Amino acid sequence: MRNYFRINSRVCIITGPRIDLAEDLIVRFNGLFQIRDLKSPNDRTASAVTYLSGVRVEAFPSHHVDTMRGLDNVKFIMSDESDYYPIFQQRDVRAVMEGYIGKPNSNPTIVLVSTPKAPGGLMQQIEVEEGSLYHRLFFDYHYGLEGEYPIYSEVSIQNARLSPEFGREYELQYLGLVGNVFSQSSIENCQKIEYNPENIHQNVKKSIGIDPSYGSSNFAIVATQLVDGKIQVIEA
Repeated sequence: MRNYFRINSRVCIITGPRIDLAEDLIVRFNGLFQIRDLKSPNDRTASAVTYLSGVRVEAFPSHHVDTMRGLDNVKFIMSDESDYYPIFQQRDVRAVMEGYIGKPNSNPTIVLVSTPKAPGGLMQQIEVEEGSLYHRLFFDYHYGLEGEYPIYSEVSIQNARLSPEFGREYELQYLGLVGNVFSQSSIENCQKIEYNPENIHQNVKKSIGIDPSYGSSNFAIVATQLVDGKIQVIEA
């Protein structure tokens, strides 16, 4: 690490909303470098702190990210599973991390990593924003099958496909929350139905629904037709 950071530099890692996750991450980090007991006994957060080549590595839980403010020599910040923080914590985490940009002695490299969650979260905001601060990289499961030592096997991927969460966990898909109106299987069956919405049948029942919204949101119109006992959306 000394090749990248000077002695007394800081590396900050933000984890999920529990302090024991931050502590577990530091234990795993120590295991990578066989670090045993290099922490200061007077450090109030010693269980979430370690040192490597004179560089302080500290993990912070997302619900106490305010404790990461006001630090010096912050050279690298990583936020893990960022899309799974509550929305208000996503805003706070981003504000604290980006607050170090341009600061004397800091100006860190910032890395956000996450499996996607629902649309509208932190990762999608960064994905679609213009002039983003971030260089965006997308890695689906295919990258895990490459190289001399792949992290996945074809068999493990086939088994994972049996889970309804496969798209989110392996294919970078933003998935909504499962509700109580339609079952997951019925939604998947609907997705298998193929039809051409431009093929408008002349002798079938059609319906148009509108929601004028009265200025509170966008005016909505949806046109459907009933073909072979199935409702097809013509226009929305």
